[in-house]
Amino acid sequence: MRPRKARNVAHGLERKGFVRYEGDHRHYVLKVAGKSTGVRTKISHGTGECSRSILGEMAKDLHLSSSELKALLDCPLSKSAYLKLLCERGLLEPRDAGTQLTLDETAASEDE
Repeated sequence: MRPRKARNVAHGLERKGFVRYEGDHRHYVLKVAGKSTGVRTKISHGTGECSRSILGEMAKDLHLSSSELKALLDCPLSKSAYLKLLCERGLLEPRDAGTQLTLDETAASEDE
């Protein structure tokens, strides 16, 4: 994956349900139904651009491959698809995925 501007990465994370907390770095925590999950990453304050190595570390933090992180940031991977992926990988309980997963699965079954 090629380097990306840190503000674009941050915006992509926030669109997928990550909440930003300021501290020694800008921390991003995935929240579902108002509850924090164990999925988190960070961007250093002085970072204007996220290098390939930083994006690789972020992908690990978010339990994704580099191509999956690209899809998450570029929007082909929706929030509900990401939550489902985390459930499949045993990192999030389906009940902890909250109504987001339930609503999306209901909508998908109605489309069939």
